[in-house]
Amino acid sequence: MLSCYFNLSFTKITVLPKILRLNSSKIPELSRFGMKYKCDLFDIRVWYESKLPNSLFAISISTKIDKRAVIRNRIKRKLRAVLQEIGNDSKKIKIGSYLFIIRNVKLAYMKNEHILYEVLKLIS
Repeated sequence: MLSCYFNLSFTKITVLPKILRLNSSKIPELSRFGMKYKCDLFDIRVWYESKLPNSLFAISISTKIDKRAVIRNRIKRKLRAVLQEIGNDSKKIKIGSYLFIIRNVKLAYMKNEHILYEVLKLIS
């Protein structure tokens, strides 16, 4: 019904596949005990586990970064697309649990290739 009023064929929602998602109950433990990597754009908390079948990811962004949900969602969408690309190729990073804590709104206006470069530079 909505498709007759709006052209919805161009929209693509980037959802992180379930096999790549970190369980929300493990996020507090990971934020306390995980290894910390920092850059100007984001922090990454990592807990390396060789027993996992693949890497797991979670994204945390505060309203202090930007009050507008549109911008916060744009940042999450861009980072999810990068994480999906990383998750499909397990040779790029070590297997473990990764928590991305966003620190800067500049991430919303960067290209995905640059975000991918920053992530790989930080954890490789």
